[in-house]
Amino acid sequence: RPKVKIGIKVDWTVKDLPGGIDPSSILANENPFGTPSWVFKFGDPTQDNYQGNYKFQLCVEDQLTGCLTCDSVLIKIIPEPTIKVTSPNPVCINWDTMELYDFIKVNGAQAKDGDGSVYSITEYNYDRNDPKVSSTKLILGHRFLPSFGTGTWMIKYSNAATGCLKQDSFYIYERYPECGVDGSNYDLRKWQPIGFEHTHQYHPDQASICYWCVDRY
Repeated sequence: RPKVKIGIKVDWTVKDLPGGIDPSSILANENPFGTPSWVFKFGDPTQDNYQGNYKFQLCVEDQLTGCLTCDSVLIKIIPEPTIKVTSPNPVCINWDTMELYDFIKVNGAQAKDGDGSVYSITEYNYDRNDPKVSSTKLILGHRFLPSFGTGTWMIKYSNAATGCLKQDSFYIYERYPECGVDGSNYDLRKWQPIGFEHTHQYHPDQASICYWCVDRY
C-alpha cells in the first residue's frame, strides 16, 4: 500500500479469477476523481459462484519520474454454509429425546457430527434471561429432552465449518398431553379416572388420542 498518494498513479488489475466471472465487474475505483478507493466486489452471500481463487495486481507509477512498481496479491473466496431449518412440530413433555440434527440440512445434507454444527439454547418462553436458558444443557450438544420442561424453547444453530459463520434459529413448543372424553378436554396431570382403565397413544401428527373403557363401578 503506497504511503504517499500525491503525485502517483495507483491501478489495480485482475490477473486471474474463477471461470464464469466477468473481470470488469469485480474491481472498481469508487473515487476516480480523487484519492483512489479500490474495492473488490464478489457478490452477496447467496452467490456462491464467486467462490474460488483470485489474483490481483497493484501497480504504482510516479507521475514525475515515470518509475513503475508492481506487486500482486492472492485472495480466496469461500462460500457460506447453506442452512435449511425444518421447524419441529409441537412435542409432549413425556416424549423421547429429540435429535436436533434431524431438523437441519447443511449444504443439502443432513446435519451430523463433525460438520461444524453447533446448537445452543437462547430463550425459554421468549425470555433470554430466564434461568433455564443457562442451566439447561443439550445432551451431547445436539439432543433435546422434552422433560426439560413445557413451554417455548428457542434453539440457535451455528456453523462455521468453511470459515464463514452462518446462524439460524427455531422454536420447540412443549405441552402436556391432553385427552378428550365426549368432547371435553382433560389435563392428564389432573385427571384421576377412579374405576376406569385408560391408555393413550400418539400419532405422527402429534395429536393425542385417548381410549377409555369401564373397568369397574
